[in-house]
Amino acid sequence: MKELKTIAMELVADCKAGNVQHINLVISGVFSPIKFDQENEAAIFIEDIFKQEGVKYTITLSHKLAQIGLLERENASLLNASLKQLAEKTIYSFQKALMNLDLHHCKNKILLT
Repeated sequence: MKELKTIAMELVADCKAGNVQHINLVISGVFSPIKFDQENEAAIFIEDIFKQEGVKYTITLSHKLAQIGLLERENASLLNASLKQLAEKTIYSFQKALMNLDLHHCKNKILLT
């Protein structure tokens, strides 16, 4: 965990220096489809540091996205992490547009999740 803490603190320093505004972190363990405890523990460890330091972040765990192959899990995780902010902005824009249309009187509710 010492190396993980060093990496996390380097990312925190980049955020505080203004070089990075938001961290999209991917954690991918070699044997995580079979034993994913290591990915979960690493995520909890890093989340604690980022929360204490006030860093904006998202964490993607590879075992939640793909199957056995390491390369496939890494690729899916990186793609997921890369698109998270765009997806959030897109959903927010849709929600805002729908609210601006003043559709609250409709019988059916429109939900974006």
